[in-house]
Amino acid sequence: MPTLHAHSTYSFLQGTVAYNELVSLAKKDGSSFVSLTDFNGMYGLIQFAKAAEEEKLKPILGVLIDDPKDDKLNALLIAKNNEGYSQLCKIITSRKLKDDFSLVNLLDDDLSNLFIISSSLELIELTKNKLKKIPNFFVELIVTEKLKKETRKLYEIAKQNNLKFVASHPVYFKEKKDFLLHKVVTAIRERSTVDNIENSFLVDEEFYYKSSKELRRVWRKLPEALKNIEYIVNNCNVDLKFGDYKFPVFPLPSGETAYSYLWKISFKGLEERYQPITNREIDRLKYELDVIDQLG
Repeated sequence: MPTLHAHSTYSFLQGTVAYNELVSLAKKDGSSFVSLTDFNGMYGLIQFAKAAEEEKLKPILGVLIDDPKDDKLNALLIAKNNEGYSQLCKIITSRKLKDDFSLVNLLDDDLSNLFIISSSLELIELTKNKLKKIPNFFVELIVTEKLKKETRKLYEIAKQNNLKFVASHPVYFKEKKDFLLHKVVTAIRERSTVDNIENSFLVDEEFYYKSSKELRRVWRKLPEALKNIEYIVNNCNVDLKFGDYKFPVFPLPSGETAYSYLWKISFKGLEERYQPITNREIDRLKYELDVIDQLG
């Protein structure tokens, strides 16, 4: 099975894999699902979900969000259902628009429609008492040469505090050789050069797409971490109902239909805007209302 943590080119000047390439890689790998968790944004999720469904793969929809005042505090938020997806939209909007947004304070909200996954030692240490009360929180364990020590520490914290954990492998580029491409776009983002870019701005060189076979080999001594991927995937069921019209529910006065009430408030608006009202305005409004009625 592939990872739950994956970035596309919609993680601007950071990820270098197109969303449809992620879908193709998962399909080729024989996976039943594919995930997209771009950085502080959901720009590619709709196109991604459509592409996944076309390939008969379950789309796992999420984001990697950080605290605007401290990027070391970060977590993956993954929608469990349609309510969770809606909540993700609100959280991302709040993250972008509210000066007082705090990832730590967010953990006080009802997040039962989301899975929260984090490999941030700083966040986990700071909020572990909160996290113990969140049944849908998982410590993200990542095994690479550079992250072995940190992952060991995360695992120990999880065991000591009775926190669940899940195997992960972030994807930022397609193949190992594409780390150079990540380096180029990161240098552009930081207004630097490939030769001078600081390592702190770059992701791990091993953050390329690894096959299910590779991940099973890495996690063979801790199968529980892999089983929790399966648990999360099985409990994510977002249905965006592509092709269906989505109209807001509007409360109607007693004895009114949607059409009759729209007719009344439209003619009231006509009276307020046109003095005097001529047959030209009335005929035009009748025409517009008839079109709305015929199209449902």
